[in-house]
Amino acid sequence: MSDGRDQGRDSCGATADEEFGDFGKRGGDSTAKDERFDSGIASLPEEFPREPTMSDALRERGLDGDTILHLAIIMKVPDAVPLALIQLADDIGILNLQNDLLQTPLHLAVVTERPVVVQKLVESGSAPWIQDMQGNTPLHLACDLTTRACLHAIMHSVPPTALATALRVQNYPKGLTCLHVAIMKQDLSMVEDLLQLGGDIDAWEPCSGRAALHLAVEISSTAMVDCLLSHGACVNSRMWDGCTPLHLAVGRGHEPLVKLLYKHGADYSLENLEHDCPSDLPMCAKLLKTVLCLEDIS
Repeated sequence: MSDGRDQGRDSCGATADEEFGDFGKRGGDSTAKDERFDSGIASLPEEFPREPTMSDALRERGLDGDTILHLAIIMKVPDAVPLALIQLADDIGILNLQNDLLQTPLHLAVVTERPVVVQKLVESGSAPWIQDMQGNTPLHLACDLTTRACLHAIMHSVPPTALATALRVQNYPKGLTCLHVAIMKQDLSMVEDLLQLGGDIDAWEPCSGRAALHLAVEISSTAMVDCLLSHGACVNSRMWDGCTPLHLAVGRGHEPLVKLLYKHGADYSLENLEHDCPSDLPMCAKLLKTVLCLEDIS
């Protein structure tokens, strides 16, 4: 007859304690437990490596910081290629990635004169107010290159408030707005377009304080000056040195501009910081007397 101690033995004649030792006992050796029963789950990384996505591929950059979309535009492959890449972008941020020259795909689409791509980029969320290394926005570039097709593609695809923001941006170091650039390029049609969109006609550049009208006088364009005056440009706007557009016109001996400015209310008695007024400029006294029909100019 077996005693109570035999009841704990299994069919092989060993007790549970002998078989499993201290496993499961409070304060027992957990190392032995881990070695024998570790399933391996604890040693796996917290996150499994994932397969690269299309978004990852579109964000990948080359040596010059260009993405595949930048390159598709630069290489001038058929428009269908960049259009397909734009369609695949699931994040607006991809469309606004800048390369080492701080150019977005929209900058490059304007530079390469691809209005169809420009329109698709803007409609998909590309920002026309982002500045490159020279402070130029895509709008600046469109004006500088006089690419009206690209300008119109942006104009007709951007909400008015966003477009107003883009038109106020000044490049550097000259601080020119898009309107200033278009004037200096003597593109009258582009200037008309920008003014109709709300370009600030009296905005001045920070270097010498010239407004649009000063720039138009400096390029001696009667048509441009007339256009700006008809849109309400301030005829007596002053530069940092106090010169008005009339000072500049008289100083250049440009009779048609002097007549035009005076007709629109230019004040020939305004002094600049050197206390010179247009009527006092000795080289132009005769011209000014003829134009303004003054009898007592010394």
